[in-house]
Amino acid sequence: MERKELPEGWDIITLSDERYFQRFGGSTPSKSRKEYWDNGTIPWLSNTELNENEINYVCNTREKITPIGLDNSSTSLLPKHCVLLTCTASIGKVGINEIELSTNQQFNSFKCSGEIEPKFLAFFLLTQKNNLIKLGGSTSFCHINTVNLGKLKIPLPPHPIQRQIVAVLEQAEALKRQRQEADTLMGALLQSVFYEMFGDPVRNEKGWDVVQIRDITRESQYGCSVLGTSNGQYPIMGMNNITYEGQMELTNLKFVDLSEKEFEKFRLEKGDILFNRSNAPNLVGKTGLFRTDENFVFASYLIRLKLKFDLINPEYFWKFLNTPYMKSKFSGMCKKAVNQANINAQELQNVAIPLPPLALQQQFARVVEEVERIRERQVESGMEIEALSGGLVQRAFRGELIA
Repeated sequence: MERKELPEGWDIITLSDERYFQRFGGSTPSKSRKEYWDNGTIPWLSNTELNENEINYVCNTREKITPIGLDNSSTSLLPKHCVLLTCTASIGKVGINEIELSTNQQFNSFKCSGEIEPKFLAFFLLTQKNNLIKLGGSTSFCHINTVNLGKLKIPLPPHPIQRQIVAVLEQAEALKRQRQEADTLMGALLQSVFYEMFGDPVRNEKGWDVVQIRDITRESQYGCSVLGTSNGQYPIMGMNNITYEGQMELTNLKFVDLSEKEFEKFRLEKGDILFNRSNAPNLVGKTGLFRTDENFVFASYLIRLKLKFDLINPEYFWKFLNTPYMKSKFSGMCKKAVNQANINAQELQNVAIPLPPLALQQQFARVVEEVERIRERQVESGMEIEALSGGLVQRAFRGELIA
C-alpha cells in the first residue's frame, strides 16, 4: 500500500508510531503462586476467550488475578477501549476491552490516540489476518515479534472519515449477526418441537419403548484411514465437517483417491448417520446426518451407522443424538486421554434410545425438512452478506467507500 494509491488527505502510518499508539504487552502470573490468583479482582484475558473473524467486545473474563499477581508479572493493566490483537498461536483475533483488564502473553494491545478511532483500527486488523500470519513465520509455533508487528502499515483517513467507515462496517456486522441469530433461533425451534412431540429423553415421560442402538441399526462401520488432501477424486467427510449442533459443514473439504472397491466400501448414502468417535472430550459424540445423493466418503474418526428405516427415522435419530442429554451422556462415556477422547462402535451400539411410533417420527422428519429448507436459504443469504461485507471492508480501506 502506497500513499499515492489513497485519496487526498489520507496518510500511511505504522503500528510502531508512538504518536498514534501506546503498546501494552501481557503475561501469565505464576500459577503456582496462589496469592496471585485466589480471590482475584483484576480481569485477566486469555486468547481462547476471543472468537475468530469478528471484533470481540470484552466485558468480562473467565479468570481474575490479584493486585500482587499484577505487580509481580509483566502483564499490564489496560485502560478501557484498547485494541487487543493475538500474536501467538491463533494469530489475528481482535478485541476491544470495555473494562480495565490484563491479558496473557499472546496479546499485543494498543491504546489509540485521539486521532484514531479504536474500532477503525480493529476493523483494519481483521482485514490483515493473512498478512499477520505471514509475519508470524513458517515455523510450527507462530509468533509475531514486536519489531515485525510495528512495521504493519495502516491507512489513516481524517477522523470524520474514520467514523463514517466504522458506521458502514458496523451495519454490515449487524446484518451478519442477525443472520447468525436467525440460524440459532431455527435450531432452538427444532429442539422445542422435538421435546413437544417426544418429551424429555431423560424422563421418557411419554413411556416410549426403549431399545439399544444396535436394535435399530443394520450396520456400523469405521471410516477410511487414507489421509485427505486438497486434491483428489472423492470429497471425504471428517470430524471437522460436523458442527457441534450436528450440521454438515462442507466449506473446507478434503479429498482422497480410492480404488473402485474402496470407494464402494466407504461411499456415503442418503440417510447415513455419522458419529464423531474420537476428538477433544467435549466434542466426542457430534452427530451428522448425510442428506444428499452426492459421492462422498467418510474418515476414520467417524462411525457410520445404517439404520433400519422400518423402525426408526434418520431425522429423529439424528436429533436425539444431538440433544443436550446425549451430549452429556457421551461426554461421560468416553475414554479420555491427553487432549483426546474416544467412544468405540460397540459402546455406541449399547446406548439406549426411546423408540416412539414410526408415524410420529416421520411427522417430525417433515418439520425438519421444512426447517432445513429455511436454513439453506439462510446459508445462501449469509454467503451473500459475507461477500458484501468483505467487499465493503476492502473498499473502505482503499478509500473507495466514502465519497
